[in-house]
Amino acid sequence: MLQASELLTDKQTKQLNQAKLSGQLDNGSFAIRQGTNDLFWAACSQFNQLSVQAVERTPSLNNFTGDACSTQKGGWLNLQTDGASIEFKQLFRQPLKINELTSQLSWLKNDGGWAIHSDQVALNVGGVKTSSRLQLQLFPANKKPWMNIQTQFSKANVEDVPQYLPVGIMPARVVKWLDEAFISGGVSGGGFLFRGDVADFPFRQHEGVFQVLFNTEETTLHYADHWPDAMGVSANVEFKNEGLSVVAEKGHVAGNKLEHVAVNAEDLGRGQSLTISGQLTDDISGLYRFFEGSPLHKLTSGLTDHTKVSGQVSVDLNIDIPLRKKRAVKVTADAILNNNRLNFPGLGIAVININGRFAYGETGLKANSIKAEALGEELTININHEGGHQVIKAMGDINIAGLSKKYPSAMWKHATGHSAGLLTVKLPKQGGASGNHLALSLDSNLKGISINLPDPMAKKAGSKIVSRLDAKLDSTSLLLNIKHGDILNGIVQFKGDRPASQLRLDKADIHLGQSMAQLPQGKAIQLSGRIQTLNVEAWQQALKKSALSTSSNGLVNKLNLNIGHLKVLNKDFKRIHLMGDYDHSAWSGQVTSPTVSGHYYLPDDLTRNQAVVLELDSLVLTKQQGISINGGDSPLSAERIPNIDLTSQSLTIGEANLGQLTLKLRHKKKGLIIEDLSLLSEQHKLQAKGAWDVKEGVNRSGLQGQFSSQSLGQLLQTTGLATKLKGTPADMYFDLHWPGEPHKFSKKQLNGYVKIKAKEGRLLDVEPGIGRIFGLLSLNTIQRRLQLNFSDLFQKGLSFDEVNGEFLILNGDVSIDNLSLESPAAYVGFEGELNLAKETIDQLVTVIPKTTETLPLAGALIGGPLVGAATYLVQKIAGKTLNKFAGYQYHVTGTWADADIKQLSKPGDKVFGFVNDILTPVFNPQKEVVQ
Repeated sequence: MLQASELLTDKQTKQLNQAKLSGQLDNGSFAIRQGTNDLFWAACSQFNQLSVQAVERTPSLNNFTGDACSTQKGGWLNLQTDGASIEFKQLFRQPLKINELTSQLSWLKNDGGWAIHSDQVALNVGGVKTSSRLQLQLFPANKKPWMNIQTQFSKANVEDVPQYLPVGIMPARVVKWLDEAFISGGVSGGGFLFRGDVADFPFRQHEGVFQVLFNTEETTLHYADHWPDAMGVSANVEFKNEGLSVVAEKGHVAGNKLEHVAVNAEDLGRGQSLTISGQLTDDISGLYRFFEGSPLHKLTSGLTDHTKVSGQVSVDLNIDIPLRKKRAVKVTADAILNNNRLNFPGLGIAVININGRFAYGETGLKANSIKAEALGEELTININHEGGHQVIKAMGDINIAGLSKKYPSAMWKHATGHSAGLLTVKLPKQGGASGNHLALSLDSNLKGISINLPDPMAKKAGSKIVSRLDAKLDSTSLLLNIKHGDILNGIVQFKGDRPASQLRLDKADIHLGQSMAQLPQGKAIQLSGRIQTLNVEAWQQALKKSALSTSSNGLVNKLNLNIGHLKVLNKDFKRIHLMGDYDHSAWSGQVTSPTVSGHYYLPDDLTRNQAVVLELDSLVLTKQQGISINGGDSPLSAERIPNIDLTSQSLTIGEANLGQLTLKLRHKKKGLIIEDLSLLSEQHKLQAKGAWDVKEGVNRSGLQGQFSSQSLGQLLQTTGLATKLKGTPADMYFDLHWPGEPHKFSKKQLNGYVKIKAKEGRLLDVEPGIGRIFGLLSLNTIQRRLQLNFSDLFQKGLSFDEVNGEFLILNGDVSIDNLSLESPAAYVGFEGELNLAKETIDQLVTVIPKTTETLPLAGALIGGPLVGAATYLVQKIAGKTLNKFAGYQYHVTGTWADADIKQLSKPGDKVFGFVNDILTPVFNPQKEVVQ
């Protein structure tokens, strides 16, 4: 009808066609009056299920019910409907489903266009009740309309709020923030205000007002990506013009209680950042959770990943979140610590009673003079940023008493005192190439600490040794580097199966000397390097460790050690290289030195019939180490000597290679048994056995055996025992014993029996005792003191065909029985005693020349021509038989060095009277040496 009336302009007709009106009109009325210049019209009607499509900026309506009246200058509209919907494409993102609508709307044409007004628009949309007032001024000539909308709404779910907000007139960044910010919770009420020219929005010059204001309850607020959400928030949220303000009085974030939190953005469309400020008051562990759930984790992970904290903290926190991608997040915080606790689980270190203030800014943490305690000692903590790292420094005392209490070990009893120390914790750089490692170091000069251990670890309290411990800790490993002056350095590695698991010792190298330690291959705890002097007895005494127990207590299980001087059993072994591995309760490996070279096997427990096994290639002893008969003190005792199985392919004493050595010692309840002592070479053979008995605290030692040599002279010369004997195959039987330990073998207390048989040798220079072992008479001295010249007999030494003798020893007194020397020139017999302790002699020596051709000359020299002639005559008559009676007898007394020699007889002077007493040693048949 309107289209046919020509009352509408072409534009209005087009708009009417676009509106596509539908529905039902009831009780309609329409009047038209044509004036001189104007056309006047009026229309009223009721409508039901009215639907209108959107035309330009007008909304589309669906299923509206009401009534309306209008003229060409104005009109009104009453709406009372339910189940309707309205769509403002320019204002809301989706149609609003209207459960209930009551509205009174009027419009009036004025000089500026059309003014639309409503004092009451009551909507129930999705259970949210709103009440609005509307003023809208539409201008001609494409001028943007002016609008004034005031809306109040009741309780709602915060996640539904964004769909009811006029997003069409809001910046995209604000819309995005609103869509993501309110995750859950309730809205107790709020309002919306828009007043101003639509073209001027968002009113940066305050030309108008845009405001959204609502209150939330128990809301989860997602204020920024990658940051922990605020939970249980009760806040006032306000969007005003281009800005945002959120003021919360309660809530929590990452488990921390929130107080007085404010979120602000001055310009969501063009601004640089959104700021969050507030106060967290809770356990400091919540602050760690906040760091871990935010981008700050990259800055603080070195601390949060490797430490645990507890205790109350109050933090003033400010976060500046960029609204533009090129800017970085800024976080500043100021925290007050009150009796907090910081644990390093991987290191077993706890810092307690932490009190003070620290700040967090662009360069990280910063603090001065925080007070704390660790291991019972007070600490002063400073935190700064150095060289791109966050550095925590704690200054305090290293107290041995505190360390021993925290880490119980028997080793602490060897150290006392305390010394100043500096603990430095270096957090990793953000994104650094070194990875997520926490670096710690402990420095001290140890002044004030004494170490009661043998060298090289001994230290007096007043001395200084610059020492340092460095630790590198990540989620699954701990690496320690130790430096103790020039004495020791080490590297120790601990590992865990997974992050935050308990770390276990994996491998280590404890390195002596200045060269650097290196981790061994495989799982091993190695002792390596070089030590100048190692005194075994001193270390055993210091550690109170029995020689019959060699257990390493599961610690060191690999050796690669060079020892300049190894002092053991009062002996000094030089240039020892010791290598070994600990496995199956025993050490085994190689030892190399100028004196000892070969393989060893050393069980843990030597009290259960296990033996130390030494399979040597060579054993070299000096002359002094070879034989000692001077006794003296020694650290040896029967209970400290284990079972020993020793073999050496070569035993060398001095320059003499004595051949293959076998020694088998067996520990018994009260003493020691020498089951086998043997030496075997092409020229020499020794076979002996012995015992060391301890009864009621009294020691007694004995050795029994036999010895044979193809050249006793060579053996004595090469071993340095004597140089005046040449050649001489010999057999010897001995059975000796003495009070005391074996190492207290002394000529003063020696007892026993010795039997010797030697052949075909030469005494190059007969001197006392053949090297003062038996104290035999020097025939060279006889020659000088007597008027008898034996030069024709002994001018190149005394060659002999055979020597036989027996010696009975009692407390150092030697009884010589049947000792005789038979040479091509003479028989020499010895009887008497020697005192080994006092080195005195009391002997009767008989010399009988075997060639009587020399006797007349000798007789002439001593008894005159008559005696000489008579002797010569007897010789011719008696022949060789007389040779055995024509002897010379001497009594030798005094000391070995200066004996007094008296001639008792001379040829022709009752020589036959001495047959029974003097010549018995010559004619007594010798028993064979016991083999």
